Amino acid sequence: MPVIETSDACTMYYSEECHADPWGPEPETVLLVHGMAESSRSWTAWVPHLSRRYRVVRVDLPGFDRSTVDIETYDFSIASLATELANFLAVTGWESAHIVGAKLGGSISLDFASRFPERTRSVTALTGPLWAEGNGRISHQPDIPGKVTAAGTEQWAGETMGYRLGSGVSDAQREWWAKLMGATNKDLVARAASRNAGLDLRPRLALIRAKALMITSQASRLANGPSRDLWNAEIHDNYGFLVLPVDGYHIAAAIPDLCADIVAAFIGGASPTELAQMDVRV
Repeated sequence: MPVIETSDACTMYYSEECHADPWGPEPETVLLVHGMAESSRSWTAWVPHLSRRYRVVRVDLPGFDRSTVDIETYDFSIASLATELANFLAVTGWESAHIVGAKLGGSISLDFASRFPERTRSVTALTGPLWAEGNGRISHQPDIPGKVTAAGTEQWAGETMGYRLGSGVSDAQREWWAKLMGATNKDLVARAASRNAGLDLRPRLALIRAKALMITSQASRLANGPSRDLWNAEIHDNYGFLVLPVDGYHIAAAIPDLCADIVAAFIGGASPTELAQMDVRV
């Protein structure tokens, strides 16, 4: 799979999968953006749901897995990471894409949509934090940098996996995710978490012009009134905000098939009302 230089500071690994009819129109691109301590491998279960119709592109964010960056000097802010994704689309020649992100990747995707409207066909955030404190967070995880530095990434991931994935997943699934996250350099996680400790997307939401969807779970703090009210107030009338009945907040990982189907329907033109009427029993 290719590794390309997206800036002087970064090379980025990506994979491209498309199984659309070769005699049909040129498929649109869906860009999948992973969260903290993850990689493009996080989206494995999503690919079959999307690749029959779309070009599915998965990236490793700067410094994660097979992408390279100087951890000591790189700016891991969501604005910097969003700009790196814009560079990626420019280098690869894909002018625009449907941007889909999970957890911090969701925050990056929303920031991307606010900064690069010409490159955003739609944007979906799956439990993407809107601001860093209180009701804007996805869960209560104080001092991530300190915990990761002291215990290591795999132990931190394992200790948080219960409320990350919830009770409806198998032991094998929980173990796979702990190992995937545990493979991430702890210094990278600590620096990225520290850099985004003051994350605040509230000023940027009103700048999003593409149709936008937030999907979260009842276990996430985003499901409460303040976050939904902010979303409804700042995103223009072509919006959606879905809360799924799951007791883990990382829904893209815990229930990937359902989430991918919802996103495919959204990208395909389903209205917020139609999305809300989809079968969300889990």
